[in-house]
Amino acid sequence: MNQGKYVFSQIMGLISYKPFQTIVNRYSGDYKVRGFTCWKQFLCMAFGQLTHRESISDTMMCLKANASKHTISVLEMWFL
Repeated sequence: MNQGKYVFSQIMGLISYKPFQTIVNRYSGDYKVRGFTCWKQFLCMAFGQLTHRESISDTMMCLKANASKHTISVLEMWFL
């Protein structure tokens, strides 16, 4: 069994959270957001792009199908 990081985690590790959050704060991207922050939305959209999903609903179905796996546990899928 694989004991290392998943490919999605490795790719997202290349993207720094602090500069992303600086831009979000500059443009008030998380204003009045309760749970689904810009960072979580970015992770979901990146997952859709990396898995060649054709639409947002297709991405959501894929995320729901894999919700029990550890590959997307970092997304904190509270909305599923």
